[in-house]
Amino acid sequence: MLDIPLIVTSILLLLVILLYFLNNSNRNLADKFYYWAIILYFISEVIFLFLLFFSTEEMPPQVSSLYLWKIALILKIFNSALLSIIHSYVLLNTWEKHVPAFVYCLLGGIIVALLINPPSITVSEANGRFFFGFQSFFPLFFISLFFIFLFIITIYIQLSYQSKISNQKTRMIFNVFSVFFILKNVLFLIHLYFQSTITRYMISFSVLLLLVFLTYVILAHQSIFTVVTNKIYNFIIFHRSGILLFSFNFETQKETDESILKGSILIGINHILSNFTQKKDKLNLIKMKDRDIIFEYDNQYEYGLLLITKHKTQIIEKMVKIFMKRFNQLNETKLKQINQANKVIDVSDFKNTKSLITDLFSSYINFKSNSEDR
Repeated sequence: MLDIPLIVTSILLLLVILLYFLNNSNRNLADKFYYWAIILYFISEVIFLFLLFFSTEEMPPQVSSLYLWKIALILKIFNSALLSIIHSYVLLNTWEKHVPAFVYCLLGGIIVALLINPPSITVSEANGRFFFGFQSFFPLFFISLFFIFLFIITIYIQLSYQSKISNQKTRMIFNVFSVFFILKNVLFLIHLYFQSTITRYMISFSVLLLLVFLTYVILAHQSIFTVVTNKIYNFIIFHRSGILLFSFNFETQKETDESILKGSILIGINHILSNFTQKKDKLNLIKMKDRDIIFEYDNQYEYGLLLITKHKTQIIEKMVKIFMKRFNQLNETKLKQINQANKVIDVSDFKNTKSLITDLFSSYINFKSNSEDR
C-alpha cells in the first residue's frame, strides 16, 4: 500500500509549514490571509488523502465508506477552489481577483447540495474494494463543470498576467505551479470517471508533489505572496538638509548618483522634506497617472525616504517601516553625527544601504522593465 507513506509524508510537510509560520510570524511581510489559507489548504489535502484511501478500502462499513467518499469530494472541491483563489489574489490587484471566488462558491454550493441528497451516489464492492457511481446525472455534471471552469480561470489568469510578474524567477515558479495544479485536478477528474487503483495512486502522488513544491516555495521564496505584478522603480533617502544619502534604481539595479537627478526634482524633494519635519509615524502618498509616490520622514534622525512604485500596497508600507527601523539600527551613530552643527556629511558612509534594500525588497529586483510600464 503506497497510500500510507504518502499520507504520512503529507502530514510531515504540514508540520514543517506550521512550524515555519509560527517561528517566522513576526518576519513575514505578506498578508496573514495567505498564510492561514495555505495552512488550511495543506490540512484539507492531508484529510483528502486519508479519505481517498479509507473510503475505497473494505475496513469501514459500506455506508461509512459512502459518507467518507462524499466528504472527500467536498474537500477536493474546497481545496481546489481555495488554491485557485490564492493564485488569483496573489497575481491580481483589481476587482477581477474576486471573480473566481464567486464562481467557485456558486458551483461549490450546488455540488454540496446535490451530494447531501442520499441517493446521489451509489456504492458497490468488487475485488476487495469499494467503487462509487453517480445515481443522477447532475452531481457528475456540476463537478465536471466546476473543474472545467477551474482550468479555464487558472490558465487565463496565468497566461494573461505572467508577463506582468516583475521577477523572472517568480514567473517561473507560477508557471510550474500552474502545471502541477492543473495536472493534479485533471487526474482527479479522470479518477472520478474510472476509479482505478492506478488513478488513485496517481492522484496521491500529484497531491504530494504539489505539497512538496509549495513547501519549497514557502521556505525559499516567501515573498511570492506579495503582489508580484507590482513594481518599485526608485528608492531615495535624503537628509533634512537636502543632501542625497542614498538612491537605488530597481530597473537598472544600480545606485543613482545625485548628478543624475535633475535640479528641479531635488528642489521639490527638499521642499517636501521641509514640510514633513512636523509629521511622525505616518506614511504619505502622492498619486500620479501610473505610479504612486510614498514618503516617510524620521523626526528622530531627520531624514526622509521617497519610494516610487506602481501601486501602493500594505505590504510595501510594511516594508518601508521595517526598512527604516533596520536603517536606523545600522546607522544610528552616523545619523546622530551628521545632525551635529556644521558636520560634513560623507554619503559613502551609507553604502551599506544597498544590502538592506536588496535583502528586504528582493522580490521587486531583477525584473526586465516593459515599455508599457514606463
